[in-house]
Order: sequence, then structure tokens, then C-alpha cells
Amino acid sequence: MNTATADEFDTHMFVKNMTGKGMPESQAEELAGYMKQYQNRLVTREYLDVRLAEMETRLTTRMLWVSGGMAGLIIAVLGLMMQNTLAAG
Repeated sequence: MNTATADEFDTHMFVKNMTGKGMPESQAEELAGYMKQYQNRLVTREYLDVRLAEMETRLTTRMLWVSGGMAGLIIAVLGLMMQNTLAAG
């Protein structure tokens, strides 16, 4: 999965901050490892906004094509109905 992440996670700074707040160093290091490991699965709000806008554009385009096709089909059916009515009359 290609994701856009924020700045690279600084494990050293994280461990330093957490140990400074009373967390044991081994626990802070283990937690930092997990956070670093899963960082590449996170996305930014901006990334999601761009992807959602792309999806909206694709869906809108498809809906327009379907609507146009349906309108054409309705016109064709009405034309056939009018031909049959004129031929019968």
C-alpha cells in the first residue's frame, strides 16, 4: 500500500521523552519499535482528502455516463412507441 506519512518517526526522541516522563526505558524502546513498525500504515488527512476527491470524480463521471445511457434508452423506447402508434393509427 502506498501511503503518505508525516515526518519520519524519531524513535530516539520518543524514548527520551517517555523515559523523561517516568516510563521504563525498555518499555519505551519496545513501544517505539511498534510505533515505527506501524507508521508506514498510517496516512495523513491530506492524503485521504486527495484520494476521496479522486473517487468522487470517478463516481460522478460514471453516474453521468449511466444517466446519459438511460436517457438514450428512454428516447429510443419512446421513438419506437411513437412509430408503433403511428403505424397502427
